[in-house]
Amino acid sequence: MPPAPPCKAITPQIAWHGKEPVLSIDLSVTGFVATGGADNEVVLWRLRLNKEPGEAVCWVQTLTGIHNKVGAASNPPDPV
Repeated sequence: MPPAPPCKAITPQIAWHGKEPVLSIDLSVTGFVATGGADNEVVLWRLRLNKEPGEAVCWVQTLTGIHNKVGAASNPPDPV
């Protein structure tokens, strides 16, 4: 049996909350990502498959006005 071909993966650089740490991340089966950070913001992202590394993650919206670090962020439940 021939060996399996190598997997090609690119690790994105996570600087999504400026220089503040990302404290939580939630992935949706619909391709959305919600991140919560030490900057008191929740940021929504869209994952785009089969794109160049710099285009694979696209900013959607930043939710501000939160008074504390965001230790848990989540996407709404996916439709059935």
